[in-house]
This record gives sequence, structure tokens and C-alpha cells, in this order.
Amino acid sequence: AAALGCQKEEVFFTSGGTEGDNLAIFGAIEAKKRRGNTILTTDSEHPAVSQVLKKAKEMGFKVVRIRTKGGELDLEQLSSAATPDVILTTMMLVNNETGAVYDIPAASKIIRKQCPDALIHTDAVQGFLKLPFSPRELHVDLLTVSAHKIHGLKGSGALYVKKGTRILPHMLGGGQEKGLRSGTENTLGIAVFGLACEEGKKNLSSHIRHMASLRQWLLLQLRDIPGVHLNLPSNPVCHILHFSLPGHKSEVVLHTLSREDIAVSSGSACSSKKGKSPVLEAFGLTPERADSAIRVSLSVLNTQQDIQTLVEKIKNIL
Repeated sequence: AAALGCQKEEVFFTSGGTEGDNLAIFGAIEAKKRRGNTILTTDSEHPAVSQVLKKAKEMGFKVVRIRTKGGELDLEQLSSAATPDVILTTMMLVNNETGAVYDIPAASKIIRKQCPDALIHTDAVQGFLKLPFSPRELHVDLLTVSAHKIHGLKGSGALYVKKGTRILPHMLGGGQEKGLRSGTENTLGIAVFGLACEEGKKNLSSHIRHMASLRQWLLLQLRDIPGVHLNLPSNPVCHILHFSLPGHKSEVVLHTLSREDIAVSSGSACSSKKGKSPVLEAFGLTPERADSAIRVSLSVLNTQQDIQTLVEKIKNIL
């Protein structure tokens, strides 16, 4: 709660980001379905949101996707789409593939003004303790975070539910988490999550500076290598850098780097085996650049030597 800047009564523990997103979305639309049937989202959400909305569409809800070309939320389109029958908006804070930070405060203000009854959810899994924010600063009702993104254990996460916000439970049973999320709590995972939050909050500024410095150094190194195309959003998060190596398939590059004990990815870890990324298409990449895309995610544990090693290996590949 302290790391999020909210009251402890507003935090509900889950098994991670996917469950948190499912609970927020299904819980919100079930609670609000008598007031309307339209859900606003972006065209570049994580599968934990986009797949839930696919199911919601099958259930009869209307899903409108707001453009995020170049990593920018199209606020003009959002304003046009914010009609009285909107019951929920769910838009991520930081894109997990491109590292784009979306202007959630501005989006929330539009929704509050034009759809006062709608609930506002953001998937903040990639942004939590990577940039300073609180649910109140974002003007959201529901917010998802995950432990393993901040060096906690996998299988633990949390959903922020603003005081006074009503959503319905998605999982029924013993009534744990004040009846909103039944099932025995992952006590160890929650305890470690708490420690990770405490550490991350205490060192937030220095951690951000460290990751941003490494990212900038990598960016400058890659910019000087012929054949590397940087895919840069206008407002990037401190720890993600995205680039393409046209003529070199992502999977081949990943396997080559993996043999050198370098872990990078071609997209979301939750959808890496499902073919081309709709996120990169939404960003505006050509098929060639999308097929050769590489995402580097940095942490406070990375060093300048790690960056130098990666750069040398990429030069060898090219």
C-alpha cells in the first residue's frame, strides 16, 4: 500500500498480473452491465487484457480500441469514443513490448468528464516502481501490479480497488480478500512482495537513474551500428529498449544470444509463441521490422558490462 500510495484496505492480493486484470475487467463489467455495454481500451494491450476483452465481446459487450501509433495514446479518438454507454476503460500505463508510457492521467480526465459512471482500470505491471505514480495521480479506480516484475516471487500480485468502488468477484469459494478473491492466500509470495515493494519504494529514484543510464548508453551504442533500427516511443519508460535488425529473424537472434547466456525477447513473454505481435503493428512498424524486433528489459541488477557484452554480440550477428 505504501509503495502504491494508497490505503491498505484498497489492496487485494492475487496470483499476478493476469489474474488481477481478469478480476478487474470481469468484476467491473458484471457490476456495471445494466448501465451500458461499451468498453474502451487500446490497440496494444497485454494478452491478459486483450484476451479478456475478446471474451467480453463474445458475451455481447462492445469493445472500442484506441490507437497508440508511435507509442502515443490518441486522446482525440478517445474523446470521440467516450460516449454515455461506456462502463469501463482499461488502458495500460506502460507498454510491455515498446516501453511506451501512455498518458493515463489525461485519458482519465476525459473519461471522468464524459463518462462519469465508467470505471477506469490500468494495467501498471510494467510501470510499478519503474516510474513514480499513485492511483490517485492517475485518476484510476482499478490498478494491477505483479510481484515478479520488481524482483518478488512469481505467482503473486495485487489489484488496487479504490475505496467505494464496487466490482463483483470472479472467483468464488472461501471468501478470502474481503470476499473479492477467494482461495488460500500465497503468504510467502505476499511477504516477499512486501519486502520487494519496500526496497523498490525506498530506492525508487536511484533505481530509475541506474536503469535510465544503462538504457541511454545502450541506445547510443546501438545507434552507431549499421543495420540497427531503433523503435523509440516519444515517452519511454526507463528500463525497456526496443529495436529491429532487418534481415535477421527475431527467433534466430534470440537463440544466438541465449547460447551466450543473454536473455532478451521478441515481445511479451506471455505471447511469445503466438506469431506476429499486434502491439508492433499498432506501433506502426513494417512487417520486416516487426519480424526482426528485439526487446531489451533492464533491471537494477544489470551493469554496464552487461550492455557492452550485448552490443558486441549484436555486432557479431550483423
